[in-house]
Amino acid sequence: GPGALKPMLPWMIEVKTEAEIEKMRKAGALARHILDTAGRAVEVGVSTDEIDQIVHDEIIKNGAYPSPLNYHGFPKSCCTSVNEVICHGIP
Repeated sequence: GPGALKPMLPWMIEVKTEAEIEKMRKAGALARHILDTAGRAVEVGVSTDEIDQIVHDEIIKNGAYPSPLNYHGFPKSCCTSVNEVICHGIP
């Protein structure tokens, strides 16, 4: 409608408020915590399913939602791969 927000053009810079910046800081800190938690779970004999469950539980415990879960039908809370394989995988 007439009062609807229009998408910004790629060259337009969106200036964030202090409140928005603080939310971004919290989100970044939580992301770092989740990555560290996942990294500590990685060891020989731990399945990617187990890592996914650890990640999922920690995200939920912190009042957040795992964005990959159900994204276009994706069935897990994180993407994992084994060994030195660099690709998106499903646990």
